[in-house]
Amino acid sequence: MLTALAVRLRRAAHPLLAPGMVTDRAFWPAAIAAATGFFALMGVLFLLTRYLQEQRGFTPTETALALLPVPPPSSAGNAATVNAASTAMLRAAPAGRSGSAAAVNETAFKLGGALGVAVLGGAAFDRAASSPRARRSPSHC
Repeated sequence: MLTALAVRLRRAAHPLLAPGMVTDRAFWPAAIAAATGFFALMGVLFLLTRYLQEQRGFTPTETALALLPVPPPSSAGNAATVNAASTAMLRAAPAGRSGSAAAVNETAFKLGGALGVAVLGGAAFDRAASSPRARRSPSHC
C-alpha cells in the first residue's frame, strides 16, 4: 500500500507528501508509534471514565475531578513515545516539507485516539454485554 502511495505521489505535479517521506524507514514507524501511544492513552481514559460513572456511580463532575491527576503521569509516560515519534517524523521530512510531516503526525495522533476509544470501548462493552450479570438485567445496556 505504501508502495502504491509512493508511486502515486511521484506522478503528482504537486504532491501533499514528499515521495521520499513515504519510503523513509524512520517516518512510518514513527507515525505508527505516535498512533499507538494515543490509542492507549485515549482508550484507557475512555474506559476509566465509563468505569467511574457506571461501576462506581460517579457523576460526570466527580469523574472529571477524579481524573484530573491522571493526565500528568500518563502524559509524562506518553511524552517519551510521542516526542520521539514527532522528532523522527520531522527529521525524515525534506527541507520545506515539515508542514506535511506535522500533518501526518497530527493525523496519527487523532486516528490512534479514535481507534483506541472505538476498539477498547467496543471490546469492553462486548464483554460487559456478554457477562452473566448483563443477561439478568436487560434494562442495563
